Amino acid sequence: MRLVMVFSLAGTDCGATHPSAIAASPDAEGNADSDAAADSNAAADSNATADSNAAAEVGDGGGYSTLQSAVDAAVAAGGQNRVYIRVLPGTYREVVCVGANAPPITLYSTSPDATKTVIVYDNYNGKAKAPGAAANPCVPNASATTYGTAGSATFTVLANGFRAKNLTFSNDVTPATLTSMASSGTQAVALMTQADQVTLENVRVSGHQDTLYAEAPNADTVVRVYMTHSYVEGDVDFIFGGASLVIDASQIQFVSDRTVKGQALAPSTDSRNAYGILINGGTFTADATTAVGAVGLGRAWDRSCGADSSAYLSMCVAAGHYPNGMAVVRNSVLGPQVASAPWLPAATTKRPFCNADWACAPTTDAQSCPANRLYEYENTGPGSAGPSDTSDSSAGACDSARPQLTDLQSAADTVRMFLAQAGSLSNGLVVDNWDPTSGVGDVDTFTPAYTVGPAH
Repeated sequence: MRLVMVFSLAGTDCGATHPSAIAASPDAEGNADSDAAADSNAAADSNATADSNAAAEVGDGGGYSTLQSAVDAAVAAGGQNRVYIRVLPGTYREVVCVGANAPPITLYSTSPDATKTVIVYDNYNGKAKAPGAAANPCVPNASATTYGTAGSATFTVLANGFRAKNLTFSNDVTPATLTSMASSGTQAVALMTQADQVTLENVRVSGHQDTLYAEAPNADTVVRVYMTHSYVEGDVDFIFGGASLVIDASQIQFVSDRTVKGQALAPSTDSRNAYGILINGGTFTADATTAVGAVGLGRAWDRSCGADSSAYLSMCVAAGHYPNGMAVVRNSVLGPQVASAPWLPAATTKRPFCNADWACAPTTDAQSCPANRLYEYENTGPGSAGPSDTSDSSAGACDSARPQLTDLQSAADTVRMFLAQAGSLSNGLVVDNWDPTSGVGDVDTFTPAYTVGPAH
């Protein structure tokens, strides 16, 4: 098989609406509302499926100049077999889109040090652009005059079955630039996924607000992302979205060079979806200047649900279903930066955190359900809950700032349960028991169809 050498030209807050070619506009919390991009509901291959490579009939030193060109070549070649794209160590300053029509792609570096292979750009929500100009190829936002949250992404994945290993995805817009935006337009995504069966191993995702955006194509569709042995950093809602996202055995780092307080998670899980964001076996850390108790574990993101709790209740919670936004932090080490009351009022509506029951819908026959789906289980470290923080909930009283799963409940909130099913919430989810926990694979055994190298 011939290798295609691809040379880069460069030294390379958070509604029921979703990212697309339609312009994004900030909501009351400064998070962007946006509409669905290309539908990525087609079934992806399982990690257990035997891979075969697409060979490029191009000689060494082919005429590709960017990583995007390698992706485009894989799309143009067509087919459904997995395509391997090797990225040589270097810095690639570009915006990349893996469109919904791409074959299953594995993007990787052979260097095990993910800091050596960096894909980076510096767009952000409030950054001005000319009407008609594309924000990025996956989320053009052509009619908008700013990039929008989804449009700010350095790297966007709309294709099912995407895998990445040994890479850094970064948004390096400066804290000074974001601070100049005051309280709106400060979202700056490094990596956005809107696809099923996405696997990320030994990757670093760095930025400030809205760093890692794991989204669903629309409110009715469940898609899954699995990240393992990785690193994510930011300051506000820096792991967020509506996908079923598992982050396993990874470091979650708060950075304080822009703001002294913040929170890590902002799930916008549909009220009908039992599985949102799971942090399993993680380590929550912070930089040296972060104060004790300054960082929340997270908050629900009540996207496009009105400006207050009553509007949220009538607009965004289906009768008999749990509230929007679900997260579990379990078996993790919490540093001293984690607040003693770590679950904060919801983005957009400012709906207060409460572990007790409420009426799920404004009707006389409404069922009772928890006011939030934000839980912990068997965490340790100086920021973990003490005995006085973990009393059981009782109807009508918000009696715990840190509700803990019982042993029985925890058995339903494992990595495999979060990843076992996908598809349509209204027409029925498909249980395929997807198991990506073995990771992306040994990169030394991959045969690349394309190789991307930095310019000399």
